[in-house]
Amino acid sequence: MREAGYPKASIEKAARIILKKNIRDPESQTIEDALCLVFLERQFADLNKKEPEEKMLEILRKSWRKMGEKGRAEALKISLAEPERTLLQKALAGGQR
Repeated sequence: MREAGYPKASIEKAARIILKKNIRDPESQTIEDALCLVFLERQFADLNKKEPEEKMLEILRKSWRKMGEKGRAEALKISLAEPERTLLQKALAGGQR
């Protein structure tokens, strides 16, 4: 960004977002939500086939904690296959909100 002539403040802001320095910053939270949503939509099912249930529950709970309310609301709208939907519900029922 520096080489492209961006102002110092913009470079520092981008670095804070990328390095997740303040996850509750609205822009940082949006990126974190997007990462978690991509995981749920594109990677969850494949990973669920490879990993034991306890590890998957831990991953889901950790992801859920990272997400903001908007991200969580969108996550609940994702169409998941039954095994993944059941596992997500089990993770959320575990009190890790």
